[in-house]
Amino acid sequence: MVMKWNVNLGIKIQLEGIDIEEVERFVYLDATVTTSGSAGEDMCQAGKSTSTLLQLKEHLEEQLRIFQSSVLAVLLYVC
Repeated sequence: MVMKWNVNLGIKIQLEGIDIEEVERFVYLDATVTTSGSAGEDMCQAGKSTSTLLQLKEHLEEQLRIFQSSVLAVLLYVC
């Protein structure tokens, strides 16, 4: 996979006689790299990640409330 940045020389890149595919975008370390330098897809992904983390936080807070109200009450009663 090869990506050219603002260059169009019409040259095909080969490795051991096999043409390497030319792409306009790819994902590297969870970031989308494009020939235009656009970050629109990454911003959308960041929004999805934030939403998922907020849902996880709410779930963990609920689990903590359950733990505090039931498990800790029993443990403290036994002591």
